[in-house]
Amino acid sequence: MKHVQHLILFSPVHNVAETIIDVLENVVDLSTVLGRYQCDLHYLAINDASTDDTATLVASFNSIYPWIEVTTNTTNQGNAANVVQGYRWALEMLKAIGGDEDTLIGCFDGDGEHNPLAFRRHIEYIEGESCDSVVGTIIYPPHAMDWTDLHMMRFLGSLQANLMDAKDPFYIQSGGWQLHRPEALWLAIADLLPQYQRYFESHYGEFPRWGMHAVIDTLIPMARGRTNGGRLKPGYLECFGLPPKRDD
Repeated sequence: MKHVQHLILFSPVHNVAETIIDVLENVVDLSTVLGRYQCDLHYLAINDASTDDTATLVASFNSIYPWIEVTTNTTNQGNAANVVQGYRWALEMLKAIGGDEDTLIGCFDGDGEHNPLAFRRHIEYIEGESCDSVVGTIIYPPHAMDWTDLHMMRFLGSLQANLMDAKDPFYIQSGGWQLHRPEALWLAIADLLPQYQRYFESHYGEFPRWGMHAVIDTLIPMARGRTNGGRLKPGYLECFGLPPKRDD
């Protein structure tokens, strides 16, 4: 693909006042690194009705860096709705800046678990034509794993990679980290996702407030038949702290 000149990122955030400053400082560092490659950064924090100082802290960065934006939901929508909101914002931003084949769109969680600087490496994967999308994957140190993690790494990760036509296996997928060429993303968000949600709600009820990242990971390869993109690649991430608690 063309040299990437625009990177559009967003993060759903909810009550992350303890971590958001470190996250945004890393976003600023990412912008500086990208500038060396003649690539500009646009970033949105979607504040999902936080009850702490999250919105104020993001706004303090916006006053210095206008390309860091924040929008606030008046009621808590849940992560799934925020992810859809973020991708729709990113696609509108894509039109506003006149980007196309020189633009990538992505998202990451605002909890500080992963370093946004990894996007520089993942951009190179897509620029090098080895894939059209990168999905975060992590391997926790042995002392931080239990049998459920090993099960995910050895079986579910391989199954997921096969379903997504990814050449490399997923270990523990960090679904909050994604990077996409716009072409397949347009189709996935504008066409396939509404169809999927209608199907889900007619058969199973209201769509869960989480899990949208994995849905988009699955829809992107489905869009490949109607676009020139859709190949996913796992991209390894730094992981700070212990793995998130999981329940059934």
